[in-house]
Amino acid sequence: MASSSNPKRVKTIGHKKDKGKKKKSNIFSHHFLSEKHEAHFQVVQNRRLLMERKVEMLILEAPQFADELARRHWMRILHYAEPASIAIVKEFYANACHFSDGEEPFFSYVRGRRVPFDAATINTFLNTQWPEDTASCEFAAARANRFREVDFGDVERVLCIQGGHFYRNLQDKPLNIKRAFLQPLYKYWVVLLHANISPCSHVSDLIASRAVLLYHIIQGRQVNLGQCIAQEIFDCAQTANSKAPLGHPSLITHLCELAGVDTSKAPFERPRPTINRAYYIQYCQLDEAGLPIPPPQPPRRHRRRGQVPPQQPLEPDQQASPDYPASHDSFMMVEMRDMMQRMEEKMENLHQMGRAQEARMEAINRIGRAQAEMMGQAFGASHPDFMTPAEYDAFVAWPGDQAPIAGGGGSSSGAQAMEEDGTEVEDIEDDEDDYDEDDYEEDDSDAGTEILDLDDDEDDD
Repeated sequence: MASSSNPKRVKTIGHKKDKGKKKKSNIFSHHFLSEKHEAHFQVVQNRRLLMERKVEMLILEAPQFADELARRHWMRILHYAEPASIAIVKEFYANACHFSDGEEPFFSYVRGRRVPFDAATINTFLNTQWPEDTASCEFAAARANRFREVDFGDVERVLCIQGGHFYRNLQDKPLNIKRAFLQPLYKYWVVLLHANISPCSHVSDLIASRAVLLYHIIQGRQVNLGQCIAQEIFDCAQTANSKAPLGHPSLITHLCELAGVDTSKAPFERPRPTINRAYYIQYCQLDEAGLPIPPPQPPRRHRRRGQVPPQQPLEPDQQASPDYPASHDSFMMVEMRDMMQRMEEKMENLHQMGRAQEARMEAINRIGRAQAEMMGQAFGASHPDFMTPAEYDAFVAWPGDQAPIAGGGGSSSGAQAMEEDGTEVEDIEDDEDDYDEDDYEEDDSDAGTEILDLDDDEDDD
């Protein structure tokens, strides 16, 4: 009995010691897996959170959107956004970063708890039905192949309005689609992608990878939502960009809470505003209800610095007809019309400012005339040379109060006459300054004549 029990007792004790040593060697502290993760936390600490958004279904305005979400069992992706714990999320991302190839992917470490964020865990939280074989995700297969077999021409035809296209680089590789070139329903899908599936703060365009993801969703192809989100979190944790925002904060807070982490301590960050019917009408349907979306310009090729574009001789037919499509002309017409409208608005604002200034000047003139009349009544008897009210009115008459001159179509006043005389004298003085000594030396007779003429004009004045 003793010989049979001793090996078991020794084995049990040895197993506990090995387990303790393994835990001590792998876990650096209660907050971080290693010293490298603790140092990496200082970088993560400066990155901001990119919060999720709640999205309404829009059963009346966009029934296809609601039907596709219901068919895929993606309803929870619209409503799970809640306040996120800032400290928990940043600690999660600091420990999710890999510094060696042997580390296990799709898991992190928060406050002494192991927090998985693999596809199965996320699908369970989102109540998304997906088989165990994640290799059947068509989008994941296309991404693994770097989208080499994707027909981007068909992606353009499905997602874009007439004339919409990808912007491409020198190698004719698609880069992005401007948001204005997407159909209204797909603009709403893009908001959901950028907020809760593939977070992005730059929402004015749709990059090629997200365009392919949206294309797979619209075409009804197999897309593993949990795998897409897990890969986005993993890529965000591995990025070297210290200014890139941290995505899925609310989802990470929920996953940490499911793993047993206390997430009730402040500070928190709230989700961004809800995407609702008003957003859909203003940012997705505004161009349809009013001005039609102009066709896009032809894609512009990027040229490296110092590279000279090749000069190709034009054929006679090409020289006779300009190389601008009709869509370019219509686009320029829309731009010109918008520019003219803005110019008209600016001119109207300037006219209003001028009328307001004129009203202020007229009020000042009335006040001056009233003060002159009061002073004339007070000092007119003791000072014979003091202006009478009629003389003062004639001297500082406002243009609206001037009497028309007989035989002329305009009006004049003493003030205007003084301004005209002053302008004439200033012109004469300016003309005198324009003459230099060289001019006098070149033509003494003409210069002397000019001087005499100027003197005569001054005597006349």
